[in-house]
Parts: sequence; C-alpha cells; structure tokens
Amino acid sequence: MNIRWKKSESSIKPKEIDYESSPTSIFIRRNVKEISKDEQTFFEYEEAVLTPAEYAIYAAEQNQKNVLALMEGLAAVYTIIIGG
Repeated sequence: MNIRWKKSESSIKPKEIDYESSPTSIFIRRNVKEISKDEQTFFEYEEAVLTPAEYAIYAAEQNQKNVLALMEGLAAVYTIIIGG
C-alpha cells in the first residue's frame, strides 16, 4: 500500500493512530518531534488520512512486517544457541 504522508503540526501532542477525530477517516502519524520555540512548544509530524478499509490493509501490512522481523530475530537467536 502506498501511503501519502503530509507534514503537519499541532500545539497538542498527536496520537499515533487517531480513530476519534473523524467518523469516516483514521489518521496515522509518524516521526513526531517536539519543538520548543520562543517559550512555546509544538509538534511537527507526518500524517496520513485513511479510510477504515485502507487502514485495515495498512495494519495488516504492518503486522506482517512485525511478524517477519520477529521470526528473523528468533532465527538469529536459535543460530547462536545451537552454535551455527
């Protein structure tokens, strides 16, 4: 899935996954950075807006990546344990 990320900012720290702001969209955010300037704090981040169907595909892809990374890590540990 190809996601279109856009730069955003807020005075409030955003949730990484926001199901509540819209009844028809899910907002996902990454690379959240806290910025302090002139005694004010704000947050810069990348944001994408997905439909629930798009989010289901995105979440499945992310879970698949996480499972693959876990399996690769377990294989590495197993190789160390058996001395191979």
